[in-house]
Amino acid sequence: MKNKINSAIINSALEKAELIEPHIIKKCFCFNSDFIGFSGHFPNYPILPAIVQIIAAIITIEEYKGLTLKLMGLDKAKFNIPILPDEIIKIECREKMINQKLGADVELSTGKGRASSFSMFYTNLFN
Repeated sequence: MKNKINSAIINSALEKAELIEPHIIKKCFCFNSDFIGFSGHFPNYPILPAIVQIIAAIITIEEYKGLTLKLMGLDKAKFNIPILPDEIIKIECREKMINQKLGADVELSTGKGRASSFSMFYTNLFN
């Protein structure tokens, strides 16, 4: 199931990940109404699950760096605005060391404003 979700997230990308400022990686996505992540979340009112938002951020960094990452933890997660089908989502990942751990402050935004933000910690897996 993980590979199916990851593939569906990757296929929802609108562009390649790019460095827009030192240490800030950006990528845009648009999840259509038939995206597997909306199934069951929630009936008659689909919203993008938090886990999909987190995986999309990981994929953004992995693509730009050409590495495989292992998520080690999250902190300060805030999900402010529901992300609905067919909305364009901009993900910005500001890489930095957080408490002596490799990590990034992440922000997802739509045309309605900041949808979510969180800090994530990860380690590189060697390919």
